[in-house]
Amino acid sequence: MIFYARHEITPDDEAAVLHVLRSERLTQGPEVEAFEADLCAVTGARYAVCVASGTVALELAYAAIGGPVEFHCPTVTFMATVNAAQWVGERTHFYDNTLGDNTLGYTPSGLVVTVSLGGDVRECGIIHDAAHSLGATPTLLPGMTLCATLSFHPAKHVACGEGGAVLTESPDLARRIHMYRDHGCTIEDGHRTQQVLGTNGRMSELAAALGRSQLRRLAENVARRREISALYDDAFGPIAVPHGPGSARHLYQIRVPADVRDTVRQKLAADGVGTQVHYPCVHLQPYWGYPVGTFPHAERYAAEVISLPLYPTLTHAEIDHVRRSVLQHLDG
Repeated sequence: MIFYARHEITPDDEAAVLHVLRSERLTQGPEVEAFEADLCAVTGARYAVCVASGTVALELAYAAIGGPVEFHCPTVTFMATVNAAQWVGERTHFYDNTLGDNTLGYTPSGLVVTVSLGGDVRECGIIHDAAHSLGATPTLLPGMTLCATLSFHPAKHVACGEGGAVLTESPDLARRIHMYRDHGCTIEDGHRTQQVLGTNGRMSELAAALGRSQLRRLAENVARRREISALYDDAFGPIAVPHGPGSARHLYQIRVPADVRDTVRQKLAADGVGTQVHYPCVHLQPYWGYPVGTFPHAERYAAEVISLPLYPTLTHAEIDHVRRSVLQHLDG
């Protein structure tokens, strides 16, 4: 099976993790701080705060902004973008987005959250869910954006197993997120003092060491993803979801008629080609209970889109197989 996503672990990655295993600190050691510095160097952000997952990054970012606040979130996204705001007690609204289109169609009374779906950074709100976009250009933190969140899930460009980070230019926001991730505490002279209500959102030393090692290959990773995407573009042309030249190319997606989309995916799976859907509309999940037709543009997009295999270790033979299989089953 050619999976839609696949992480890569190199001997350097293994050595980095083994170094931590043989050290005296598995948590709250030097690797997390070093990873934060590396992320700042790569992204240009002034501050980076590493946490336990991309979801935790969103939760702490929402909490640190403070409330009561209303957040306006896209519905075509992974559910964590929206759930994190709800989890910390803020009121959440949806808007009708598709790839590269973060237009609300109304004047919001709260703060806009944007997602650079697939790695293509086009418009950024107050909070930018950049889980797909590490390595993209332009900046993940344009002037109006207070913070951007990252994910280091195994399907992402940099994999920690689980992990995330918040990027910001604001020293006050960085300070609050530091406290929230460590039980709401500040630490002075080795003594922990609780200042606010917080949680344990810390990243482990093992995850940070793996992330640092993988981050060194980020530029190579993105370049290879762009090469593969260009080969796909040659085959799929008008049905490909467009990306700008600065996209980090986390995803390669095509759009097919909704009435055949699931059948095409089944036929591709039978051919050994794994696919995924990014993403079903969050507002149609049972928890939220919105009726079908509430956000028609997003619903149409979510019903038509297919994510094809895309990761740096794909071979030319595998790429050719994906292209032939997709074209065959679209014609059939």
